[in-house]
Amino acid sequence: LNVPRAMSCSRLYDELEKAGASHIMACESVASACRSARAEALAGDRIVVCGSFYTVADAWEACV
Repeated sequence: LNVPRAMSCSRLYDELEKAGASHIMACESVASACRSARAEALAGDRIVVCGSFYTVADAWEACV
């Protein structure tokens, strides 16, 4: 995200890895992350978007 308080993608990736996340995929944007998640989702799966209002707004626009 292009907002002053946003954490860089590489730092977020590192923090998730340190926390023990097992499946991490870095994407160029929230919209591309949503597309990737939808492509990998199976029937009945849920995609949950967490973060700031900026993140959720970008995800909402990409998925609607």
